Amino acid sequence: MTLKKTIFPLLALIMTFFVAGCGTTPEAPAEDEQTTEVTQEASTVDEDALSVTVFEPGKTSSSIELLGQVTNEANISVAPITTGQLTSVNVQDGEDVKAGEILFVLGGNNGSKHPFITQYESALANYNAAVTGYNTSVKSSQVQVDSAALQLQSAEHQAEAAIIDYQSLGESVETSKDGLALLRTNLSETQMKNERDLANLQESIDDLKDDLKELTLDFDELIDNAPDEMTEAALEDEFETASDALEAQIEQLEDQYDALESGALLSENQLIAQLNQAESQNHSLYTTIDSTAARLGLDGNTTDQVKLAQQGLEAAKVQSSAAVTQAKTQLDLAELNLEMAADQQKMLLVKAPVDGKIDSLSAAVGQAVSPQNVLARIVNSNTFVLEVGVDIENAENLVVGDMAKVEIGDKFMDSPILSIAPSAGAQSRLVNVRVRLPKIGFRENQSLRVQLPLNTDSLEVHGFYIPLDSVIIGSQEQFVYIVENGKAKQVTVELGDINGSLVQIVGGELKESDQLIVDGAKEVKEGQTVIIS
Repeated sequence: MTLKKTIFPLLALIMTFFVAGCGTTPEAPAEDEQTTEVTQEASTVDEDALSVTVFEPGKTSSSIELLGQVTNEANISVAPITTGQLTSVNVQDGEDVKAGEILFVLGGNNGSKHPFITQYESALANYNAAVTGYNTSVKSSQVQVDSAALQLQSAEHQAEAAIIDYQSLGESVETSKDGLALLRTNLSETQMKNERDLANLQESIDDLKDDLKELTLDFDELIDNAPDEMTEAALEDEFETASDALEAQIEQLEDQYDALESGALLSENQLIAQLNQAESQNHSLYTTIDSTAARLGLDGNTTDQVKLAQQGLEAAKVQSSAAVTQAKTQLDLAELNLEMAADQQKMLLVKAPVDGKIDSLSAAVGQAVSPQNVLARIVNSNTFVLEVGVDIENAENLVVGDMAKVEIGDKFMDSPILSIAPSAGAQSRLVNVRVRLPKIGFRENQSLRVQLPLNTDSLEVHGFYIPLDSVIIGSQEQFVYIVENGKAKQVTVELGDINGSLVQIVGGELKESDQLIVDGAKEVKEGQTVIIS
């Protein structure tokens, strides 16, 4: 079966061959240059021994190594909301900032006070005056109401002796009124609850009926598309079972609805009967209290002073309320103006909208700025990605979520593949692959090397393959090193097709059972003692 080949590993192989082409096959070092044989089990280790890793049969994997470019998904431009002159620049390029941190402060032109500050100071003075006026109005109004209340209290004391008997009837009337109010409330709440319960139950019935209609429509469509009579019969059985269950639920809910409706009507009728009876009793009490007031002479002459005092108290409350309301309106308006002025003043503080690192700072104290001026950018260190262009053939063998290895410093770190573009670029013919970078400092457009794992399930790899990095390209032959009795041994190989980071072995001295040196293959010498790490 034809193997898929990758461009990059082939180029790497050609370049390696080109570099080594002018030389000869490395000769084995003389015996006096070779180290003393020390195996992994030895009690002492040769100081010249080389630590290597070997290729384990059965663990074949493939990857491609490319250069990618660092980009950031979330760069935020920082600009002022209003015009002014910078009086303070609190950050520098490359400095880490937190969301809400004040980056720049604006003031007026040529050292003058900014109009927003002047407006705030004026609004604050007006607000303080309004607070004072409101407090004064509240106190004055309270004195006026207290005076009218004392006059009413004096009038009530004078009439108190004449209405002691009358009070007991009044208390009965109030109790009756409370009872009526409670009954009316209970009736209203009962009616609302009954209507709500009936509506909910009806809604459930309607939903089940809609489900039955939808089930019927789905069944008709399935029957129309049934491939054979057996499938059609099975569908009919499932439909009858489901529809019978829905119809049973509907019938059950309709029975519940009828029972609930009857119970609701009964409970409401009972409350209406109680309410009618209470209203009749209340009417009788009013008739009794009127006759008692006439008998005691309290029907219009004795209580004139109390009524006048009550009217005076109500008038004082109305006047006081109007004065307090007016003062409160002025206070609310002053408070609103102060909040608006405070919001305007806050516009002079340019804050960091997100956490990140300052980049492209272009602000200086004394600089005149406006909302059109970008003062800096904030780069979010949590959103750096590495973008890599991959040929279409290899891109088909990449999987989102697989771990790539990005070279950071001297180490390769695991980083997940975030996305694979659905198509290649029109000019580059490369597929854009994005790899999530660790949450550490990077710079945009920085180049990093990345190893992208190819999906070995989709690669057609058959035959004897070894890692391409283990092969040494000579001028006349290719060879690899294996571990034999704790020492490196050179064996020749004949290479076939290249697949990602793997190359096929089609001839030579290498056997599949050999321990093939991979890491360290370029440094080891014939006969050198090696330690398998």
